[in-house]
Amino acid sequence: MDKPDVKDAAEAIRKLKEWLAVFAEEYDLAPEAKAKLEEKIDEVVEQVAGISCE
Repeated sequence: MDKPDVKDAAEAIRKLKEWLAVFAEEYDLAPEAKAKLEEKIDEVVEQVAGISCE
């Protein structure tokens, strides 16, 4: 089994942000809601960035 890779996590987050942009446009998501979701995604990014592989 392959070990998890930080690059895989970064790619997944990038895809999630792309999906959110499309979803927000297609479903007319309120700008405030989109901003809050982006804020929460960025919190996850900060937590992942703090992980060290020793």
